[in-house]
Amino acid sequence: MNYLKQILAFYDSLELNPLNSSEIALWHALMSINNKSAWSTTFTVASSVLCLRSGLKQANFFKTRNTLQQKGFIVWESRGGNVAAKYQIKVLYHDVSTNSVDSSRDNEPLSTYSVGTSRDSRIDSSRDNSIGSSRALNKHKLKQNKKETSNSNNDDDERKSLFEFYQQEIGVLSPLVNQELDYSIQDFTDEGTSEQETIEIIKLAITRSVENNARSWKYTQAILSDWLKHSLFTLENIKASQNQHSSYSNQPQNYDIAGDELPY
Repeated sequence: MNYLKQILAFYDSLELNPLNSSEIALWHALMSINNKSAWSTTFTVASSVLCLRSGLKQANFFKTRNTLQQKGFIVWESRGGNVAAKYQIKVLYHDVSTNSVDSSRDNEPLSTYSVGTSRDSRIDSSRDNSIGSSRALNKHKLKQNKKETSNSNNDDDERKSLFEFYQQEIGVLSPLVNQELDYSIQDFTDEGTSEQETIEIIKLAITRSVENNARSWKYTQAILSDWLKHSLFTLENIKASQNQHSSYSNQPQNYDIAGDELPY
């Protein structure tokens, strides 16, 4: 499965087949687990793990899962008793080539991947539903990536390195933070910055957050917003601005992070 094509197709589909925030969060949680399974055709995961990753409570989880299946986003199958359910994520995009690797993978009987040891009946209901975002979750789609098809694999690798860097420096990459990172990439590429340089800019913002003892996406996002506000769209301009600031003050630069609280 091509992760970026799947994300774009998902938000395209929301225009005609809308989902609420809980359903979007659960779909992203399933995508994250399927990604870790190297896109196995089917995989198993305990409901407790999905509740933790999506921020859903037990009372809402089963209804949300059924809705995703009814609307054609996933297929799930109960295996009886307290055994974790089996899932399959439906591929939402269509390649031009009828012999595409993605479509052939969908038809192959790959082994099932299992996540978590928790039983379905032991759902952790202590987790509050902390789904929220400073940007509306009803953004129906990301703008089309203007890179050539031949560069799509490189883009995947670059984004993967960013996600890994975030988890290493700040912490767990929730589905919502994953989506916010995509939006931040789009913000800079819309200004003419290449995706590769944009990813390095976001990594720099993450590093600045760590240096200021503010390991959170909220602080990192504030740094990025400040650079955009001051039309700093390249690494060279950003570093030049920071050097100029340092020449006037040895104090760390403060960023305005007032506003709605983010759950990460």
